[in-house]
Amino acid sequence: MSEQNWLNELRVSYEVSGITEDQLLPTPMQQFQTWLADAVSAELPEPNAMVIATVDSTGAPSTRTVLCKLVDERGFVFFTNTNSNKAKQLAANPQLAATFLWLKLHRQVHVVGAVEEVSRAEADEYFATRARSSQIGAWASEQSRPLTSRDELVTAVAQYEAKFAEQDVIPTPPFWGGYLIRPKYVEFWQGQRSRLHDRFRYELSDPGFYGRSVLNRADAWQISRLAP
Repeated sequence: MSEQNWLNELRVSYEVSGITEDQLLPTPMQQFQTWLADAVSAELPEPNAMVIATVDSTGAPSTRTVLCKLVDERGFVFFTNTNSNKAKQLAANPQLAATFLWLKLHRQVHVVGAVEEVSRAEADEYFATRARSSQIGAWASEQSRPLTSRDELVTAVAQYEAKFAEQDVIPTPPFWGGYLIRPKYVEFWQGQRSRLHDRFRYELSDPGFYGRSVLNRADAWQISRLAP
């Protein structure tokens, strides 16, 4: 096998059952919850991981993997440093695409929507559930800022460990919060034999529904099968 074409020899046969229209649940959030439960049952590593894409002020795209920490009738929620590059890009252009990839199940879910910050109360509630070491890390890391060495980060962690040593409760950093993705459409992809994959898209049936609490209303969504 030559160095030029060895990637061409990588092949995976999708020997799994497909999905049909009558198997789909009425709303994308219901369907997502079902697929997420399947991913958890399959013991996939970090099944709530999603790759999110944003763009900067010049239109250049960026992607990174984050963990989805809440899925409810509003959409999908993740948390991060609000001084990070992704947060700055979302402040300038609050649109986002996200993909959940579950390779073992030959499935992926693609989400497109607008983003808004969650309330401080909601961010505080989640921050309180984090491990103490993760809370310290959130304070210590000036996310996306260049470091002279790892020692600089280790030193910052030690400083905040000392600062909060006498406190049972570590407060949420003012530069840390959550973001809600309100989906405009959600696509479900199931790998199939001969690359004749199943793709179904849930799209809001009326643009006026967007941003309202209608994600769990079946009549708010139009379902279409897409060519693979």
